[in-house]
Amino acid sequence: MTLREHADSLFALLSSKLGEGSLSLDKNGRALFSLGNTQFFAHLIEETETLLISALVEQMPLGPAREACLRELAQADFNWGGTGGGTIGLERETDLVYLHQRFFLPMNRPEDFPDRFAEQLHLTRHWAGVLRRAATPALDTSAMRV
Repeated sequence: MTLREHADSLFALLSSKLGEGSLSLDKNGRALFSLGNTQFFAHLIEETETLLISALVEQMPLGPAREACLRELAQADFNWGGTGGGTIGLERETDLVYLHQRFFLPMNRPEDFPDRFAEQLHLTRHWAGVLRRAATPALDTSAMRV
């Protein structure tokens, strides 16, 4: 089985588990797809025998919350403690945060792929929530009367 065929079989497993039509790589070994509001980009890199899946987390907040968010993301990325073994990063030009997961191919246990992907989805949504909450100014209740 070629790496491409192996990657296609992983996406077939994932499609089956998610009940989401047919997910597959294009002729260049790439795929762009969404689950709910979460966008993913997959890229088969045959030279390194890897499948890279990048998930768009959220826009990095500006203002006072930015430094705290950067610190929290860096701490999560340290030894992959809050990234499920992936890498979280900030894209320079757009200020978008991504969670990248690298799968070495061929996988010894391809049946684990849907669960590992589900963990990436869960963590992406977790970090998106953290960044959204940090970007939302706290409600000033000092002028409210009860």
